Amino acid sequence: MTVFNPENKDLLTLGEVLDPIFLITDKGDAMQYKAAYIEYQKKWPNANGLTPEQVVNINIGYYAGYGSIEDRKRIEDLFECKHPIFGKA
Repeated sequence: MTVFNPENKDLLTLGEVLDPIFLITDKGDAMQYKAAYIEYQKKWPNANGLTPEQVVNINIGYYAGYGSIEDRKRIEDLFECKHPIFGKA
């Protein structure tokens, strides 16, 4: 199981939050990681009116675009998200 925020920091960089998505290959692991990320995101208000889950989906989808097309497809499938600009790979 991939632990979200293993050092229990109050404030994380996007890299600390999102780099692990490239290592996750199991749907159950992805869903538990995403749930923990959503809980973390609830700490931060969103001026655009987005829910924490929407913010998480956008962030994961966008960050997946920095990997290979194979990584992006796997991440979009595992985390049930898409790139916010380009859509599904």
